[in-house]
Amino acid sequence: MSSRIQKRQSYLIRSSILFMLTFLMSMIYISVCAQIDEYNVEEYYIGFPFEEGIYQSFDEFKSNQPGIQLAFEVRKSELFIENDSTDEMIRIDPYAVWGYSKAGNVYISVEGGFWRIINMGSLAHFTAVIVTTFQTVDAFGFPMTQSSKRLEHMFLDTETSEVKALSSKEMQEYVDQEPILASQKNKLKNKPEKLIVVLKAYNKLNPLYFYVE
Repeated sequence: MSSRIQKRQSYLIRSSILFMLTFLMSMIYISVCAQIDEYNVEEYYIGFPFEEGIYQSFDEFKSNQPGIQLAFEVRKSELFIENDSTDEMIRIDPYAVWGYSKAGNVYISVEGGFWRIINMGSLAHFTAVIVTTFQTVDAFGFPMTQSSKRLEHMFLDTETSEVKALSSKEMQEYVDQEPILASQKNKLKNKPEKLIVVLKAYNKLNPLYFYVE
């Protein structure tokens, strides 16, 4: 008799836990759907209609609503905007804006320049010239500062707005989030061509969404 009571109690406990888990998952699903409806998101696809203009912030990029939509020109990778009062073209400081969109492409401001996003997605891949400074000494033993330039593969995390180097170290946290990719993490090499493949695979599993009106 005691054994039957224990089994009955165990069954009721398991049923209660299962009910609570089902209830919580339903509430999370409803919450996510509500958020999607509230913001009216649209999934990125090749040929996505980016509004042309200059992004003053990351949020303007994510909402596909450039804050500056006046006439602008690109001259040798530099950005110029038309002054309404004088009709002059004024150079835009890359450090003063987030980036811009033109002819269906998005350019992000990094290291004092604008760089085209090559592979758009949740992790947006691009290349940029990175300047590194270091201390050394001259022929007479006096300290001096030197700098070097190097083309680096980078990516933008479109959830956090962080810009990171495309390396096995930086990609590890994203790989660990996906069991399909995590099983291959031992093959993750610090080579751009292999890392780009991993980045694209992650993007397929985690689509990029833009907020739309």
